Amino acid sequence: MANDEKQATELFFWAFLVSVGALGLLDQLGVWLPFASISSIVGIPEDDMTLILLVLTLFSIIGLYTLSRDEEYHPHSIAWKNRESNPDQEPQKSEESEPEAEANWWQEKTE
Repeated sequence: MANDEKQATELFFWAFLVSVGALGLLDQLGVWLPFASISSIVGIPEDDMTLILLVLTLFSIIGLYTLSRDEEYHPHSIAWKNRESNPDQEPQKSEESEPEAEANWWQEKTE
């Protein structure tokens, strides 16, 4: 799968999780009963609809976890963009500075 397809899949997973969370919040607050409305439109009982959305949410979380573990896609990810993948941002330690720092530490300690 190409990085563009993986990015579209990741965006779909995030959009699905946010929309299910928002619908659940609206349902919990009693502002609107979206699960009842959706179940009446689709023709599935509300309890089954909740179970189906729970399973799809679990698949979305597993999909996001799988994408986060993909080393090739990790630098292109929406959520993890430029984290731990850009070595230019981290200062590189030179091999020569470490022995000097250790020697200076020992001299400071003995004095």
